[in-house]
Order: sequence, then C-alpha cells, then structure tokens
Amino acid sequence: WFNQSGLINSQGLVNDGLVGCQNNGQETWTYNQGVLLGGLALLYQHSQDQGMLARACEVADAAIERLSYRGVLQEPCEPGCNTDQQQFKG
Repeated sequence: WFNQSGLINSQGLVNDGLVGCQNNGQETWTYNQGVLLGGLALLYQHSQDQGMLARACEVADAAIERLSYRGVLQEPCEPGCNTDQQQFKG
C-alpha cells in the first residue's frame, strides 16, 4: 500500500501527507523521512525483506542529497522556522 500511496514524491522524499490518496505536494520535513526510515529498518530486521532495505536506502540517499547542507539535515523553512517546525526536526 505505502509504495502505491504517492506519499513518496518524485525526488524520493516523504511528503507531509495525502489528499484523496494522492501526494499533497507539501513540504518534505526531515522528521517524516526519519519515521519512515525507522519503520523500514524494523520491518527489514523482522522479515529480512531486501525490498524494505532498498527502499530505506533510497529515502536516506534522497534525504541526504536534498535535505542537507554541509552534512547537516536542514528543513525547508530554515533558518526562519517557527517553534512548531523546529520541534519536528529529524
């Protein structure tokens, strides 16, 4: 279900939600990447399904490439994030 949901955008990042079972096109927060990576890691440990590990690597690579600056994860709002946005930094 998840792979077909559209929650992962064309850049390989997890968007903030769905609208009518389609990607909402909103921000790609670092927290969302981390939640999926943690879940995929646990699923892989339990099942040894290489597909889970491969998807985790894809998302991690996309996050590093598109959401980091000089090796530090950055939110789309930085440096002007509000307090709500700051608390969800992955």
